[in-house]
Amino acid sequence: MNRLPIISVPSGLANTNTGRWMYDVMPLVTMAACVPTLFLYYRSKRWTDLAVFSLGFALATFYHVCHMHVDGLQGAALFGISGPLWRTWDIICAQWLLARTFGHAVGARHWLTQVITNTVFPAVCLYYFWTASEALPMKNIMHTLVAVMLTTLAAKLLLEGMHTLPKYCRTRGTTTLGLFMLGFIAFPMPELFPRHYWLFHSLWHVLLAAGYYQLYALIEAQSLAAYKEARRHKHVRGKRQHQANQTKQSPSETDMHRTLFSEARTYAQGKRQAVGQPSQAPRIQADSADSDYSSGTEFDAAEAKCGLDGLRSDTLLSPSIVHRKKV
Repeated sequence: MNRLPIISVPSGLANTNTGRWMYDVMPLVTMAACVPTLFLYYRSKRWTDLAVFSLGFALATFYHVCHMHVDGLQGAALFGISGPLWRTWDIICAQWLLARTFGHAVGARHWLTQVITNTVFPAVCLYYFWTASEALPMKNIMHTLVAVMLTTLAAKLLLEGMHTLPKYCRTRGTTTLGLFMLGFIAFPMPELFPRHYWLFHSLWHVLLAAGYYQLYALIEAQSLAAYKEARRHKHVRGKRQHQANQTKQSPSETDMHRTLFSEARTYAQGKRQAVGQPSQAPRIQADSADSDYSSGTEFDAAEAKCGLDGLRSDTLLSPSIVHRKKV
């Protein structure tokens, strides 16, 4: 396996040990800054991102263990694999992760755009592995990464449209972009200042890990907001459809109330008319055998009763009548 082509190690970075273990261990210790991002992937169930990021985390850890060797990176080996080969795999995996992350940052959803961000870069790197004799062309690998990012952006705009680009919070978006930019500035500094490799590479770890965490926290927040908005629209559409179905199948409550009120008013009017009309008693013909004063004409029994009551009332109130009756 050590015969595989590697990315050549700059002469100044072959042995960066300072003799102070607190400095030399810093690139390994600062790998812990990536742990929050791993937990974020796990909580949000981004299993592919978790797998790729975990692979890169492991490769970087093995590489920095080899880098602390007394004889430097060139004389180190771990699990039978040389230090320079661990470094090569770490660089390729880190750049593949950057390509995938760029696709997530621009919101790539089309299947072709996702194929570009996930497969093109590792496929080209495999081609370099098979065709290279001793050293992998580092410049070509970096150019491939830039080409994949630009192609991803072009495919996003052509296939999905500019209006589908995600709109991030200005404050957090600026902070995230600033973290990535500072990390990219710190990355090549060890080649200019080899004795401060421990400082600049540690800054690269911390800045890039913070940028990853901020970016994916923004992406998850947007995904949650979009999910809630979609559920709200679905609920509103379902409610409107349910109301439309009820209107077609049965009368509305307003129509039912109007019908009940009309029937109640008609019933009340009929009852008032029935109460207001005087009762018509049957008119009968007096029998001559019942009274000496019968004339054979029809009369109202109610009127006759009222006359008799009046007579009794007069009789009770007039003393002369009472006197005559006694006589």
